[in-house]
Amino acid sequence: MAAHAVITDELAMPVYFCDPHHPWQRGTNENTNRLLRQYLHKNADLSALTQHDLDEIAEKLNHRPRRVLDWATPAERFAAAQTRTAAPGGPVVPTRLRPVDIAEF
Repeated sequence: MAAHAVITDELAMPVYFCDPHHPWQRGTNENTNRLLRQYLHKNADLSALTQHDLDEIAEKLNHRPRRVLDWATPAERFAAAQTRTAAPGGPVVPTRLRPVDIAEF
């Protein structure tokens, strides 16, 4: 990822890279790729898809229960996180940025 240094600086959040040829270090990434393959085949021409098509796929994936989330959906966990960090009657206030294991969500 070419912009990892910029992301690290701007978000105060480190970017981690897995070792080459070690797919077990990329569990969430590999699982997400497997889920995407249900909608997009390996050599699919993404230029043939509209933004609406891609948004529909994202919507389906974000509302699909996940075992790692105790059968909650990513959308439910995201909404709960926003609720926990929202000021009463105000906008969502981000919590302190920290390295996070994606499995938490």
